Amino acid sequence: MEKTLTTKITILLLLSLTSHRVMALDWNELKSAALSSAPALKSAKADLESSEAGVESAKASFYPRVNSSLTASRAVDTDINKSSNSYAAALSLEQSIYASGRDQAQLSAAKASQNATTATLRASSVALRASLRKAWNNALYLQDLAKITLRNITRRESNYQIVSLRYSGGRENKGSLLKTEATTLQSKLTSEQAASRAILAKGDLAVIAGRDVADGETLTGDLKSTETVVSKTSNQNPTITASELKLTAAEESLKSAKARYLPEVSLSAAARKSATPDLPLHDPVYSAGLTLTVPLFNPATSADVRSAAARTTSAAVALAQAKTTQDQKIKTARSEYEFSVKNLEISKKSYEASKLQAEVSRQRYTLGLMGFQDWDAFENDFIRSELDVLQSEKDVADTLATYQEAIGMTLEEGP
Repeated sequence: MEKTLTTKITILLLLSLTSHRVMALDWNELKSAALSSAPALKSAKADLESSEAGVESAKASFYPRVNSSLTASRAVDTDINKSSNSYAAALSLEQSIYASGRDQAQLSAAKASQNATTATLRASSVALRASLRKAWNNALYLQDLAKITLRNITRRESNYQIVSLRYSGGRENKGSLLKTEATTLQSKLTSEQAASRAILAKGDLAVIAGRDVADGETLTGDLKSTETVVSKTSNQNPTITASELKLTAAEESLKSAKARYLPEVSLSAAARKSATPDLPLHDPVYSAGLTLTVPLFNPATSADVRSAAARTTSAAVALAQAKTTQDQKIKTARSEYEFSVKNLEISKKSYEASKLQAEVSRQRYTLGLMGFQDWDAFENDFIRSELDVLQSEKDVADTLATYQEAIGMTLEEGP
C-alpha cells in the first residue's frame, strides 16, 4: 500500500512540479493569452462589431437613396392579332428633408447602444480578470499545497521512526504506533490528492483563458506576490456605465417612436428613358417632386411607442438597482479584503508559535519527557498552522480580486 501511494505521488508531482525547466507559465503570459483567446471576450467583441454596424445603418437615413430599374414588356392586341415590345430604363433619387427628429433620435439611440456595448465589453474584461485571477490563485495554492504535503510525508515518516524505536524499547504502546502509521498513510494520500487537484486546476485555467495549459507546465509566481496595495481605481464600474447608456438608448428609441406621429417631408427625382422597335429611343422623361406625408392612423406606431416606453422604464429601474447593488458590493469586498489581510497576519504568528512548540515537543518526546498524546497534538497543530497560512494567503489574493472586480479593474488595467 505504501509503495503504491508513494509511486502515484511521485508520478503526479513529477508532472505538476518538477518540469519547470521544460515548461513554465507566468501570470502575464496567461493574461496575454486570455486577452486574445478568451471565449468571453471574443463574444463581447463580436457584439461590439454588430453595434458599430448598427450606427452605420442609422446614418444611412441622412443620405439620399438612389435606385435604378430596367423594364421589358410585351403587349398583345388580340383584335388585330398584333404584339409589340417595349423597353425602359429609369434612375430615381429620394432624399428625406424633414422627419420630425426621428432619424436623429435613431442615430443617437444607435450610438448610445454602441457605447453601451463598449462598456459591456469592459465589464466582460472585468469579470474575466476576476475569474482568471481566482483560478490562477487556486492553481498556485494547489501547487504550493502539493509541495507542503510532500514535505509532510517526510516529517510523518520521521515521526513514525521515532515512535517505532520507543515501541521496540518498551517505552511506547502499540496504539501510539498504529496511530502514527495511520497518520503517515493519510499524509501520503493527502499529498496524492493535492498533486492531482493541482493538475485539474490547470484545466480550469485553460477553459477561462482559451489557452491550453499542459499538465507538466509549472506556474511561476506565488500567492504572496498578489498582495498588492489596492489601487485607487474609480468606483465607476463599467457595468454601471453600460446601464446608463442602455437607458440613454431606450430614451432615444422612445423619441424616434413618437416622431412617427409627426409629418415627414421628402424630395424625389427621376429620369426615365424608353424604347420600342418602331421608336428605338424616346426622349428622356424627367420628374421631380416634394412629398409631405402626414400620418393619420397606424396601430403599429402606438404599439411601438408603448413598447419603447416600457423599455425605458425597465432600463431606469435596472440602472437604479445596479448602482445600489454595486455600492454594496464595493463596501463588502473592501471589508472582506481588509479582514483577510488581518487574518493572514494572525495565521503567520500562529505558525511561528506552532513551529517552535513542535521543535521543543519533538525533543522532549524523544527524551521521554513528554507523552505521545501531547507530542502528537503539537505536531498536528504545527502541520495545520502551515496549511492555514497558505489558505490565508489564498484568501487575501481572492478577496483582493473580488474587490478589484467591484471597482471595475479590467484585465488590461490590472497587474
